[in-house]
This record gives sequence, structure tokens and C-alpha cells, in this order.
Amino acid sequence: MQLSGTRADVFIATTPPYHLLRVHLKKDVVVDAMAGADFHYKDFDRDFRISAPTDVIDFSNLSTLPPVYTVVSVDTSRCARPCLVSALLRNLGGATGAIGPSTVTFSLAAAISGTVLGTCQATVAPDVGYNGTTTVSCSIDVTSQPENAAVVTATASNPGRG
Repeated sequence: MQLSGTRADVFIATTPPYHLLRVHLKKDVVVDAMAGADFHYKDFDRDFRISAPTDVIDFSNLSTLPPVYTVVSVDTSRCARPCLVSALLRNLGGATGAIGPSTVTFSLAAAISGTVLGTCQATVAPDVGYNGTTTVSCSIDVTSQPENAAVVTATASNPGRG
């Protein structure tokens, strides 16, 4: 059976299950950057052995993402010599699939000059699931006394998929 329109001719089998046999775009018609397309379909009722991949990211389900940690807050209440700091993290992704562990880098800087007085890095382990929280901590070896006050920042690094 032939069905015609202004853009294409479509051919469908006349007996059930009415397989699509052919789609032929008419002259000067462009659909999704295709012009002059003439698709012929055959070999129905055959297994093509095509399977869906198992390791995929489904953006409608963020738990399929690798871990994506973001810093919620930084705690400096135990900062002395050495300066023990911690950060509360929230995972906006899933718990598996990253090529390596996520890390958090803490930096202690003088409030006025911005001079970095010390850093440390903590590894996030174990990973938590989507929207879960976890805490990491490390000690900054303060190399010199700040002029007045100091600022501690924490930056999460997420390696993602390979």
C-alpha cells in the first residue's frame, strides 16, 4: 500500500502485521539534513542480536551518574596547630562509575593578603548514593601565622567517567 504526502511516499505491507517497507523522500525535501533518502526495509521477524548497553547514563535518573560531590559547608572549629578541617559534602550523582575517587582540597589563606598558608587533601570514601551526604577531613600544617584572620576553602574534584 502506498501512502503519499507532500514530503514523502511511504509503502506499507497490505497484510498483517503491516510492516513498513519503504520511505522515499520526494525531490527537494530535506528532513534532518537528509535529502533524496530512499529507505528500504526487509528481513522482518529476525533477531538482529542488538542489545542495549548496560553501562549508560540516564539523565532522567541521576543515580546513574558517577559521583558528583559538592561542598555544603566547611567546619574549622578544630583548627589550631595543626589545623584540622572538615567538609560536609552532598553527592548530586550516583555511587559508581567514576574512573577514580573524588577528592576535596582544603586551602588555608590569610584573610587580608590572600597568601596561602597551607593545604591538605582528603579522599571521599566510601561513595554515597544520590543526594546522600558524607564528611571528609584532613589536617593543614600551618606554615606561618596569619596577619589577622584566615579563610579556609574546600574544593571538590570529581574525576567522572573514563
